[in-house]
Amino acid sequence: RAGIIYAKQNAWPTTLACVDIAMTRLQPLSGYNHTLPLEDVRQILLGRKANENKWRLPGGLVDRGETFEQAARRELYEETQMTAEGALTSLGSFSVGDWRLKNAGEVGLVTQLFLTQYTMGVAKGSDDLTEVKWFDLSNADECVVKAHRQLVSAVKEYYAKR
Repeated sequence: RAGIIYAKQNAWPTTLACVDIAMTRLQPLSGYNHTLPLEDVRQILLGRKANENKWRLPGGLVDRGETFEQAARRELYEETQMTAEGALTSLGSFSVGDWRLKNAGEVGLVTQLFLTQYTMGVAKGSDDLTEVKWFDLSNADECVVKAHRQLVSAVKEYYAKR
């Protein structure tokens, strides 16, 4: 028993590796507001979990033996039925809070955020996202869960620099 207590007290903090993926597109011309320049109507795909009112980026934990890029492509498909056809752009890593770990002590989450462009298909909520929907990127940070606001801001910053 003393050995277990010693090991627990001397354990290193644990950080779980996650990925989140932002899929964006230009708003389809059928719904285009002609008073805005085309760059201002970029959209981002967000999902909602059954027990939440707010939205989030698709993502999840990295599986053992999987690269961050592989995990991002897998999570995007599992949660939205969409595929990332081209190259993924890394927008950085972020420390994010997660309600599932609020009583987990020294366990934390770090997510690697990727960006991909929509190519084709219809998004459909799957896995732990019950619904997916396109939002205007300009105001998407208003409707996302607190932990994902910094991720949406990073996507906005990426496009602002281009």
